[in-house]
Amino acid sequence: MKITTIAKFFGILAICALPVLSSCSPTEKIYTEEEIGLSVEVEWARSGWNEVINETSGTVTLITYFPYVISYSPEQHELTTVINPGKTAKFDVGCFIEGTSIDECLKATIVLGDGTQIVCERGDPMNAWSNRFFTNYLTRDDSEIAVVDGKMVRHKLYVRTFHIDNELIDLWRAGSLE
Repeated sequence: MKITTIAKFFGILAICALPVLSSCSPTEKIYTEEEIGLSVEVEWARSGWNEVINETSGTVTLITYFPYVISYSPEQHELTTVINPGKTAKFDVGCFIEGTSIDECLKATIVLGDGTQIVCERGDPMNAWSNRFFTNYLTRDDSEIAVVDGKMVRHKLYVRTFHIDNELIDLWRAGSLE
């Protein structure tokens, strides 16, 4: 008697699952950028993104400055981002169009909770905190799937993770006392 009940249960379960299983379609091929080749010109909006991690115990405000070419205005464009402790802010790295990434900014000002401003200038070899901010990053590869000319294409991206940490703040404090 029990075997018959169990068999009926699994039979009903199989009948109920049949429409779900039959609705699955075979997976569509995902092409690489190389496979779509020269037949399609792709103008990717971004080539990756930058992350900035606040590794301090307080909230920081990051102000990044971009050249005229990126902002399309006569003045420098600036972007202000508040980053809570232990949190990460994400900025797109431009490709066809310009982005708002650390890779593309000229200067970054880090404002600490007490109002202290740490100005980091790209390419300033005499300034240890600027050097640390712009060169202390980790890079990893990532990708996204996009539809290009009706085909699913895997777009290769890179991600750089920058750090606002106590060592950067200590370098600034030591440098500002000189």
